[in-house]
Amino acid sequence: TASNIATAAKLALNSNVDEGKINLSYLVDEKYLESTPKPQSVNGKEFKVNVSNGDVTVKIDEETFYPREIRNVSE
Repeated sequence: TASNIATAAKLALNSNVDEGKINLSYLVDEKYLESTPKPQSVNGKEFKVNVSNGDVTVKIDEETFYPREIRNVSE
């Protein structure tokens, strides 16, 4: 779900939308997303989209859902 939001935000950026305008409501209102996505793993919270210098992050509170954190698996 977070990756879909990020993709929609990147599409908006590629359409020359100002970074400051891009948030979840904007993406739904402008039809980049069909509806407001609800998190499956966190009840009662909403995703927040942040765009800075062309980089997109999707968070709930302080937890980042996009981009995913790359974790090294040690054996």
